[in-house]
Amino acid sequence: MIIAGQQVTATSGKYFDVLNPGTEEVIAQVLLGDREDARRAIDAARAAFNSGILVGQEPLRAVASSTKDSSPFGGEY
Repeated sequence: MIIAGQQVTATSGKYFDVLNPGTEEVIAQVLLGDREDARRAIDAARAAFNSGILVGQEPLRAVASSTKDSSPFGGEY
């Protein structure tokens, strides 16, 4: 998986099989991210957002602010 532009290993080190639905053959193995991996990705995305490297981010800030209170994470990112 890629977090903050870097290829990283999942915290768990676990993988899961991706199956071809037509043949049920395993066609790939993918890292199985967990809550800690999601947190790392969210933190990296927030840091990139807050750094100002995104173009035209004022509309994005408005959307992020308006959706924060309705987040399933209870407003915590």
